[in-house]
Amino acid sequence: INISNDQSFSNGTAKLEVNDVASMASNRMEGFESKATDEGYDIENYLGISLYNSIYKGGKKDSNGNYESWDTPVENIDNKATITLELENDMSGKNLAIVHETHNGDEITGYELIDAVYNEENNTITFETDSFSNYAIVSKENTETEKYILTSGNVTFTFTDEANHDFEVTLMDALTLADEELESLG
Repeated sequence: INISNDQSFSNGTAKLEVNDVASMASNRMEGFESKATDEGYDIENYLGISLYNSIYKGGKKDSNGNYESWDTPVENIDNKATITLELENDMSGKNLAIVHETHNGDEITGYELIDAVYNEENNTITFETDSFSNYAIVSKENTETEKYILTSGNVTFTFTDEANHDFEVTLMDALTLADEELESLG
């Protein structure tokens, strides 16, 4: 987690906990599934992401060997935090996003789709948020391919990658086909 200068942690350390939420109330699951389906995604996994302001107890360790701390839950922060999670399953060839359960205190107010970036090399997903609660990792097949036949002249294509970086490719006098050749290509 990367949190920039947030006053929520002036007296402690940020501690992030990520848990697999295998079971939750059916109305919550329906909310996640509805948002994912509306956006054309399938749910891969449900997560509970909690943030705490932790003050450590002077070097004392618990029975698991972890340092003991006083933990105060933090539901919202002033600035967006960047969260990177390592995934268990390879998600190559898929577009990934996050569905976040929005809330006002204990009241669920809706579900939002958050853009995410998948790093194929590290098998990680990165997204930004300023709220901590339940999330779902969602995916859809990457089917954004188009077929073009260039008959003459220059054509420029502009692409946007998953991190919203634009780049252009220009084909210059790449191919000239006769009408008979075009017909044979279908």
